[in-house]
Amino acid sequence: MTNIPDDENNNKPAVPPQPEASLAGNEVAKSARQGLARRHFLRRSIFVVGGVSIVIGGAGALYMLYPSLAGQFGSTLDLGPKASFPAATPEAFTLNRAGVFYQESARAFIIHLARDTPYLLTGNALEKQLADEWFTRDSDGSSWLALYQRCTHLAAKVAFRNDCLSCKCPSHGAHFHCDGEYLDGPAPRNMDRFPLSFKGENILVDTSQLLHLPGTGSQPGPNSMPRLLPIPQTPCMY
Repeated sequence: MTNIPDDENNNKPAVPPQPEASLAGNEVAKSARQGLARRHFLRRSIFVVGGVSIVIGGAGALYMLYPSLAGQFGSTLDLGPKASFPAATPEAFTLNRAGVFYQESARAFIIHLARDTPYLLTGNALEKQLADEWFTRDSDGSSWLALYQRCTHLAAKVAFRNDCLSCKCPSHGAHFHCDGEYLDGPAPRNMDRFPLSFKGENILVDTSQLLHLPGTGSQPGPNSMPRLLPIPQTPCMY
């Protein structure tokens, strides 16, 4: 029997065979796309890992820094009980015994003025000036102050002098009252100070904040502040 050609099959277009070159090109393109995707992934991974490393490193640095400052100059220091710093009036100040106490850890003089201190101001004017000069009032009516040890002229370390009941700079003679107010000499302003506060019965001094005040009384300039204490009459020679 003679086979009759199937017209339907004969009418279908013949599919030409794909050349090997086209297949190879497709494989190359696919490999290139995969390689590019891997490179993008690796680049993003490097950025993410680098960012995490920076964050961790920064946190570690802060962690290492904090304990190095805690309890040292540049942080808030607990100087011990108030009872270790008995108050006195200015004429009775004696270094490390009454009214004025040097604290090496805070690089400061702790001033404790008794309740019956003879101020030049009274009432609201007195309270405002005490606040402006960063005194801290205690519940017993006495006043506290933390004076930075450096002279405001050229930053030499000043000394409290029992013989003249005031602070004197040994370098160029700048002279400050026992509360840090300018008296005479080349200093441009009052002694700088730190915030002082209480924690129960203990004294806290924040040595991370250095507070600057303008001059007082005889110090020239438009920003001169009212004077709190009478000028001492005892001369303070070199």
